[in-house]
Amino acid sequence: MPHRSAAIAVVTAAVALAGASSPSRAEDLPSELAGVVVTEPPVRPWELPPDTLPYLPPPRPLVEPPARTSASVARAPLPDQVSGISRGESSTTGDKLKVIPRALLFVPRVAIEVVGAPVRLGLYAYDRYQVKARAHDIFWNDTGTIGLYPVFDIQTDYAFTAGARFIHRDLFGEHEKLSLRASFGGVFWQQYSGLLTSGDRFGRLHLEAKAEYEVDPRERFFGVGNGDEIEMVAAPIDPYSDPTAIDTRFRQRVARGYGRARLRIVGPLSVRLTSGVLDKVFEEPSKGDIPAGTDIADSYQTDALPAWDDGTTYSYNELELRYDSRHNGDEWEPVSVPSTGWLAAVFGGVSLGFAGAPTHYWVYGGDVQRFIRLGENPRVLTLRLIAQEVRGETDEIPFVDLPRLGGPILLRGYERDRFRDRAMALGSAEYLFDIGRGFAGYLFSDAGRVYPSLQDFTLDELRVGYGGGVEFHSARSFIGRFNIASSIDGGIFFSLSLDPVYDPTDRVERD
Repeated sequence: MPHRSAAIAVVTAAVALAGASSPSRAEDLPSELAGVVVTEPPVRPWELPPDTLPYLPPPRPLVEPPARTSASVARAPLPDQVSGISRGESSTTGDKLKVIPRALLFVPRVAIEVVGAPVRLGLYAYDRYQVKARAHDIFWNDTGTIGLYPVFDIQTDYAFTAGARFIHRDLFGEHEKLSLRASFGGVFWQQYSGLLTSGDRFGRLHLEAKAEYEVDPRERFFGVGNGDEIEMVAAPIDPYSDPTAIDTRFRQRVARGYGRARLRIVGPLSVRLTSGVLDKVFEEPSKGDIPAGTDIADSYQTDALPAWDDGTTYSYNELELRYDSRHNGDEWEPVSVPSTGWLAAVFGGVSLGFAGAPTHYWVYGGDVQRFIRLGENPRVLTLRLIAQEVRGETDEIPFVDLPRLGGPILLRGYERDRFRDRAMALGSAEYLFDIGRGFAGYLFSDAGRVYPSLQDFTLDELRVGYGGGVEFHSARSFIGRFNIASSIDGGIFFSLSLDPVYDPTDRVERD
């Protein structure tokens, strides 16, 4: 390989010649610098002769920015107004015109500030005095699995419901849950319930059993249909043939027990089988429990109400298919506030009377919800469509089992159970936004009505409710909602509910 050997020899000679001419060798240095390593200063390109390649021009000298004065920063945004967006100078005329909308919005702004002051004060106190941590220390054990704490509910016209709840979240080591609750006053004269769930014990199969007893002294009845409300009538009327709506009260006692099996099929798809037994008794309310003139027997023919005289005892069996992909937007947001995904459920059930009760009807319906994440923390738009219908002979469907709208969950802005008929349909839109740790504000609008059947569906004479409120939640669970609502028919309603609005209500638990 003669060519390769010649190349190596040339390279070796070049290296030797470069080393011989280098002034950095120790033997070429003065004696007083012997042993000191000397390096050549870097060659600056702009110091090379013009005919030397490559040639670069010298760097430009740094230009000092002009000194800041009060005049030069007069129009700069304040620190809390900086957006990162450069904006041009606005005209003097434009600045003057801004006075008009500012003046028009002054009164609404003051009103919002005044109304929101108690909320801001509550949020400040909640964070300043660590209310959540203190409450946890009082009502829960160190591991957060066993708790005994007060529960309460407030609804317009029902005053204050108070009670206590005991819960064990890990009964046998597989997240089995035991819950016991007692409540008094307000909606209920007395209510007792117990719930036991299987947790993770059976993997994809989830089992639960619940028993409940309640006495409701002031249940509301406005007749059957979508009619407008009036004060009174000259004589008791038939609630089925006369569409007149009158605010009346009645008393009922309900005992129910049911079991449910939920099987996760794949991913968010699951099937639920529910089977329960219910016993209901109805009677006129005590005069001391209701406002004067609201006794149901004074306005309606109670003998025309199915199951009124003898009550009813019946079984209810239901099959539901549910797709639930709701989840939080990212790991930093609470799992108790779903901000994206779908919930879609379709169900069908049958009620069969026994012990001489003539009850016999079918019920079916669906519930579709879409959660759209609009921003961080989160900000969520929730859209919902729900419909339900019962089928059977009129005298075989207890009047309290007819689909209903009105109250703090379905068709907010109206009295509880304001409308009832054989079918109902409802659409809802809600915007929820984060306002602090454990708190979220929301604005909503509901629109719907009841019908003799879903075949009679129409958008005419829709009932529309609207309002807003504050939602309370922990990182992993829903706590409650304070709601202010009104409607196109007037009235203002307040409620503090411990039940999530967007969790489908169990039909077996509807009175």
